[in-house]
Amino acid sequence: MVPCTKHVQDDIKITMTSLGITGNTRDEIMHDIFGNERKLEKGLVDCEDESQFDATLEVLAQKWDTLEKETHKERVPQFSNYSLQNVKEDMKSGMLPPVRREIGLESGFFYNNASECSHFKFKCKVREHNALKQPGYGNNLRCSWV
Repeated sequence: MVPCTKHVQDDIKITMTSLGITGNTRDEIMHDIFGNERKLEKGLVDCEDESQFDATLEVLAQKWDTLEKETHKERVPQFSNYSLQNVKEDMKSGMLPPVRREIGLESGFFYNNASECSHFKFKCKVREHNALKQPGYGNNLRCSWV
């Protein structure tokens, strides 16, 4: 079974929020897992095989524990344990590039229905457009007020 990327992302974000992992720490962990499409940066889900995935996850788990300790000094880090137990096998069996290529997605990700996928991609394009084109955003810092 190929998991829906958006639902996996949402589940991970919900878990991080419940653990009190927010802001830059949450963004950094999500970047570590999913990379950055616009910047062409790869993440954990872009590992070419299961052994590379396991080795990368082991390194990232240590990094995530350190990030979580910085935020919550009083408790034992929990997110890496969650990811190892609940997400690891789904990602290895359904989200790595060989699986995506096999089902015809090439380097793209799977979304469970066409309308959700289109809506998600549309929202991303709107955000990208605003960041690049709108006054007061991104590279175009002209003020539009009269």
